[in-house]
Amino acid sequence: MAKLKGPRTVYVCSQCGAQQPRWLGKCPDCGEWNSFAEEKSGPARADSSPRGGLFRMRETAPISYQDIESQDDSRQSSGINEFDRVLGGGIVPGSLVLIGGDPGIGKSTLLLEVSDKLATNYGTVLYVSGEESERQIKLRGERLGIDPKGLYLLAETCLERIFEMIDRLDPKVIVVDSVQTVFSMKLESAPGSVSQVREVAGQFLMLAKNRTVPVFLIGHVTKEGAIAGPKALE
Repeated sequence: MAKLKGPRTVYVCSQCGAQQPRWLGKCPDCGEWNSFAEEKSGPARADSSPRGGLFRMRETAPISYQDIESQDDSRQSSGINEFDRVLGGGIVPGSLVLIGGDPGIGKSTLLLEVSDKLATNYGTVLYVSGEESERQIKLRGERLGIDPKGLYLLAETCLERIFEMIDRLDPKVIVVDSVQTVFSMKLESAPGSVSQVREVAGQFLMLAKNRTVPVFLIGHVTKEGAIAGPKALE
């Protein structure tokens, strides 16, 4: 009987996601220097979900362009005019929005305020935090003077468990703070690695499109001002 091979070591470029069997000083794909980091690559864990997705995907089929109804009027206002302007006039159902910025600049505070207004006006909002406890978020909300009935907080970093809670709660809007703290049990690499960030973002993108639910991902930036993780995330 053939033995199951364990995870192997690969080196992944933090800028473009290119993989090499050994460390290189310069990435041959994007030209970035000192961007390779060691990661483990191997078969999925026995308790992980299928690679295709962590939820039941809706059936799709080609549809004529002329048969598609315009939905310009379906944009949802966040209740903050400047935030709506940046999004092109409001929040589009089924969209995935990446909110990036320096640590401490106010990303979490902004999304908590937006979550408050959306929960009040549109329904259930799930705010997932991998960096703060529910109590810490509640304290920040009290300082902001918010008390929405439809806002639910979840302190969790495991992608599979987050998706289980989404299935139970069926929220209208999802906020993830931050994408670098969430990990999938399907991968051996650590949270925040290139492969984890790419997998997490990809799964949330499929979730947003299949459920027609807007998803906001908060992302940290590096000292160079780029979103931490693969360049494709931007």
